[in-house]
Amino acid sequence: RSKESRRLAVSAGMFAAVGFTLWLFDYFACEWVSHLYLHAYGWHLCTSIALYQGGLLLDTVVRSQLEETLNL
Repeated sequence: RSKESRRLAVSAGMFAAVGFTLWLFDYFACEWVSHLYLHAYGWHLCTSIALYQGGLLLDTVVRSQLEETLNL
């Protein structure tokens, strides 16, 4: 499960970083890029995916710890 956990952690982190970067770009260059709706599509979509994957990561880690504890 560590490969799955690592993959989820990296993917969630990358989606969060991309979403934050798009938000910053939209914030500081709003007058030039407002027609691209980077805040709406970039920030909200990327952070939603990152949060979903973070939840999956949490579930994977907790499930793995329970299996070790209960010797399943």
